[in-house]
Amino acid sequence: MGREDIGLKWYIITCRAGKENSIVRFLRQAIKASGYENLIIDVVVPTQEKIVMVKGKKKKVEERILPGYILTRLIAQDSVLNLIRNIEGVTGFVSAGDGRPKEIDEKEVKAILAYTSIRQEPVYDVKFTPGMPVKINHGPFKDFIGQVESVNEQKGQVKVILQLFGKDTPVEFDLLEVSSISE
Repeated sequence: MGREDIGLKWYIITCRAGKENSIVRFLRQAIKASGYENLIIDVVVPTQEKIVMVKGKKKKVEERILPGYILTRLIAQDSVLNLIRNIEGVTGFVSAGDGRPKEIDEKEVKAILAYTSIRQEPVYDVKFTPGMPVKINHGPFKDFIGQVESVNEQKGQVKVILQLFGKDTPVEFDLLEVSSISE
């Protein structure tokens, strides 16, 4: 830990959910404009990349792990805290009830940041459940209707039971090839 790290502690800024990224952008501008680069070191919105299915297409999204919260490492001087509190959309800090920001344990912060990078590979946010009726959208079984038997989120695949030659036959499909009947 260098001399410049003395007094730096982790805190949690509370804000309007969904506005975290714009608040961070404004905060970084304010830090630079006020010359507080040595007082506010880190400003982090904990996110994790996911793949979601939207209208039968894969879409990568950054999912906020802690909606409405921003992690920051800073020296808790009144001028620094006031700068942050005056950013539009910021509602304050997580506190112990006395109005002063509550310091967050370094171990907790490391755990949160580690969680954001655990899954380097995106995960699928799957809306299919066993027993759900689905329609096949692509390939040789296009327009067939079947029933979901199982879902493999890691591989991005779904096993569907189709009626083939008068028999229930399990067939694996990529999530892109299948849509819910209700879509």
